[in-house]
Amino acid sequence: MAEKSAYAVLGVRKDATDEEIKKNYIELVKRYDPERHTDRFMVIQKAYERLSDPRQRAREDVYAFNAIAGQFVFSAEEKEGGTLEEINAQIQALVARESELATDQALRKQMVDLLMRRSWLQVKARAWREAIKDWKGLLKIDPAHHRAKSNLAYALIQLGYSYVQHDLYEEAIGAYEAALNLNPDNVDVIHNLALACGRAGKKDQCLKYWQEVLKHWRVELEKNRDDTYLKERLVEAHKYQGDQALDAAEGGRAPQAAQREYGEALKIAPDDFRAQFQMAATLMSERNFKDAAERLRQLHAKHPRNTEVLNLLGWAYINASDHERGFQTWRRSLSLDPDNPETKQNIIKARMQLAASLRAKGQFTYALVHYKELQRLLPDSEEVQLEIAETFKSRGDKRSAEREYRRVIAMNPANKQALKGLSEIRMGS
Repeated sequence: MAEKSAYAVLGVRKDATDEEIKKNYIELVKRYDPERHTDRFMVIQKAYERLSDPRQRAREDVYAFNAIAGQFVFSAEEKEGGTLEEINAQIQALVARESELATDQALRKQMVDLLMRRSWLQVKARAWREAIKDWKGLLKIDPAHHRAKSNLAYALIQLGYSYVQHDLYEEAIGAYEAALNLNPDNVDVIHNLALACGRAGKKDQCLKYWQEVLKHWRVELEKNRDDTYLKERLVEAHKYQGDQALDAAEGGRAPQAAQREYGEALKIAPDDFRAQFQMAATLMSERNFKDAAERLRQLHAKHPRNTEVLNLLGWAYINASDHERGFQTWRRSLSLDPDNPETKQNIIKARMQLAASLRAKGQFTYALVHYKELQRLLPDSEEVQLEIAETFKSRGDKRSAEREYRRVIAMNPANKQALKGLSEIRMGS
């Protein structure tokens, strides 16, 4: 997401409690009072609102990396193993006895103990990579060593999260995938992988991990059907997957995948506005304008003042060749918001496209109707004035074409196309 995470704004982890979130919010408000730091205060206020409401927090959490809690586990004896130099010397002595180490269980047990002791010192020194090497080496000797496996997984998770904080997504993927190999059902790690792959542009891997996340989240919701947070989180995730599919350049497959995801969201939340709207947008991308218009009409009935719906509905009508209805829809949008730039641009774009198409078919009178409407909207437009002149010229009405070319030249004496058109008319007369 382009917008900064609400967790980052408030300086809390994703697993923060409501009390921790409120505490940080209050401290930030004291530091950035609304009178002197209005913009900063508004960002803080919006972030707090996003994390205070279960629905909004659920949507936030879909896009936020998980700061997975845990701890390193060592026995009391492993924490009392001497200095790093002493342990290194003992390990080197055992490595020198490689042939015995392969078969002697007592020596193997001693090596395991030394590696755990050294990894403890590495953890204290925050030398994560060295500690990871020790646990990996230990697990080659004793694959069932629970504490080494647990410590390795936790270290890899923390390393992955550290990479994420510095936008090192390729490195984060490597760390998280190694952690997932140790615990294949850790949904928080899978979620982090989905996000990291998305940021790294690895679309296929991103989709694979998201499908795993959705599977886990559906199971959670099945167990707690009335949980607002779980429901909203799953709905948002399906909508996000629909958006990704709709944006993907995968030919005919993308719209079907998008419809499937939006459909899943609507099964959980039938009245979700964005899922309904995006479903209509998907139908538009498939050029199924009739069904798109029907869905948008239903959405407009529920949200009569929403100009976003009216803007898309207008295009559905235009593309279904119901041109007048399309322009009526946009006029309705302008009656709600007279300065709506998207609506104005839609009208201009549609008029220009229709006029050009009609002129190409030799239907000059109908083309001029659209150009005249454009002229009312854009009275100072040199481009529109030139198109009118070109249309009269194509129709063979030299007198009218000459008049319109002169109007273009009055706007811009250096307009080469108008000067050329006027010259051709004079030479042909």
